[in-house]
Amino acid sequence: IETNSSSFMSEMREMHYILQHATERSLVIIDELGRGSSNRDGASIAFAVSEQMAARGGCFTVFATHFHELTVLDTIYPNVKNYHLVVERSATRGDPSALDSADGKLRFTYALSEGKCKETRYGIDMAEMAGLGVDIIERARRIRRQLDINAAQNADRNASRHSDKIGTPAAYYALAQRLLLLKNSSLDTTGLRGYLALLKSTYVDASACQE
Repeated sequence: IETNSSSFMSEMREMHYILQHATERSLVIIDELGRGSSNRDGASIAFAVSEQMAARGGCFTVFATHFHELTVLDTIYPNVKNYHLVVERSATRGDPSALDSADGKLRFTYALSEGKCKETRYGIDMAEMAGLGVDIIERARRIRRQLDINAAQNADRNASRHSDKIGTPAAYYALAQRLLLLKNSSLDTTGLRGYLALLKSTYVDASACQE
């Protein structure tokens, strides 16, 4: 308020400072970057910042986010690892540590597990637990199902549109970028071989199949 800046603008300025001054001796903790903007803008900014931090290497970074789009980064950058806090869903009753919803019990274990979170639908459940009206909750679930259908249809269209892009200069450039990023990787010999095999199947073998 004193600087006449929104919380989002302050966040962007802080992120700019971090990107300018972080060194290999820094510990960077980023929490929910981009949530003050639209979903697409926020996810895009968070993704770009994550890539910048991963590509520069040598700076240990913890990035907490609800943007599931960022979870693909570990398939692109060998020095990125995904972790999530485990949420369990169960129909079991009588568990005092679990919360009721129409889809069963939710239990927040506060346990950290490697990999991306497979449970992405408890936001509406939490709203129901907070007492939001039944009509609103039912409407929200219907909208969510329609958004899922739209997203799946868009993904299919994008996949068919870009299926012929392998073998183009853009694809070769993307492959070169991924190979250059291996210099920042902490992968051992086995992991390095696995990642190179993945790149081979994605670019070389797929290109050969199109010829």
